[in-house]
Amino acid sequence: MAHLNAGQTKTMVSREMVTGTDMPRTRKLDFCEACAEGKSHCAPFKPVGEVQSKKQLQLVHSDVAGPMKTESFDVCVTVYPITRKSEVLDNFKEWEAVVTNLADCEIKTLQTDNGGEYMSAEFQNFLKEKGIHHETTVPHSPQQNGIAKQMNRTLQEAALSMILHAGVSKSFWAEAVCSVAYIRNRVITTATGVAPYERWYEVEEPTTLKKALESDHAENWKTAADSEYQSLMENETWELVELPPGQKAITCRWVFKVKHDENGKIDRFKGRLVAKGFLQKCGIEFD
Repeated sequence: MAHLNAGQTKTMVSREMVTGTDMPRTRKLDFCEACAEGKSHCAPFKPVGEVQSKKQLQLVHSDVAGPMKTESFDVCVTVYPITRKSEVLDNFKEWEAVVTNLADCEIKTLQTDNGGEYMSAEFQNFLKEKGIHHETTVPHSPQQNGIAKQMNRTLQEAALSMILHAGVSKSFWAEAVCSVAYIRNRVITTATGVAPYERWYEVEEPTTLKKALESDHAENWKTAADSEYQSLMENETWELVELPPGQKAITCRWVFKVKHDENGKIDRFKGRLVAKGFLQKCGIEFD
């Protein structure tokens, strides 16, 4: 579990999000020497009022201790182990291509410090080509990029705790950090109540056609609705008839669902047009 804190560990177990362990919420965890040694740190900075994004890729934080890319919407982190800072641009290009394809939207803002790896002409030209707004912190003010800095600390402390606990060489540092990032993305957070990985792939299923066409996935929902309507017409699902005197027709509604594949990724968007059968009256519409 990458030396998670006691609260998160107990919550994961109580919600049956992990298997193979039993831990009552009232149980006090044993002292962990590896955590005490690996997670010792200086006192934190005072809060400076960071902006939290509301949509995927609206605000991305990046810092070189890896580098590590953190997406502000769900605090989902990606780690790229590097040997030279000159590798940052190539890694960022690779990451940008992957996440924009998965999220089906573009990166709006990138927040970093003033490191040379981010301020180089090549990096700046790439951001301009992609239309990405670049925000930098005031020199010697790491707290202004607090989300990335905090994530760096979280990953490094957990990785060090794992290495100390396992008694292995620090040459396994990159593997340990990547393992921690993988686990952290799948652990629930107190801010959202869900895991970053789950929130990243989460798509809100609209309850009406109007909401579907106003959502971020309007094109997907429209395609799904058009496909459903075309299928109903081709199969001659209904027959137009005159209503009996004094009677009203049963109304219908759209039901939208997101279908996932075996890996939990979005497979397709589906729309169904259904009659509101619960409005039927026994002895009138059915026996």
